[in-house]
Amino acid sequence: MRDHQRPRHYVAPATLVVVRPLFRYSQFRDAYVLRIGGDHVGPVLKRDRRKSSPNGYSGPERRGARREPIAPAQAAQAARAAQAAQAAQAPRAPQVTRSSAEGDDG
Repeated sequence: MRDHQRPRHYVAPATLVVVRPLFRYSQFRDAYVLRIGGDHVGPVLKRDRRKSSPNGYSGPERRGARREPIAPAQAAQAARAAQAAQAAQAPRAPQVTRSSAEGDDG
């Protein structure tokens, strides 16, 4: 028995229609596997459900991308910067001084 899963290959729905005679749907895997021996060998195909944007995405592939963890010092610095930016954007109430509050008549 394998220690790891076989990687899933995402394919277009039209491709699944073409290879349908050779593959069967496995509810356990929620994917298509070979009819003969597919439980142990061969590709595992999944329907590609991602929707393409109208303009097309030309950026890097993001599936499986990993982010580097942030150091605590960097996280604290980012939090302070966000707090400062939020404070700079907040509307300020007019300052009431003591002399203007008492109605300095002169």
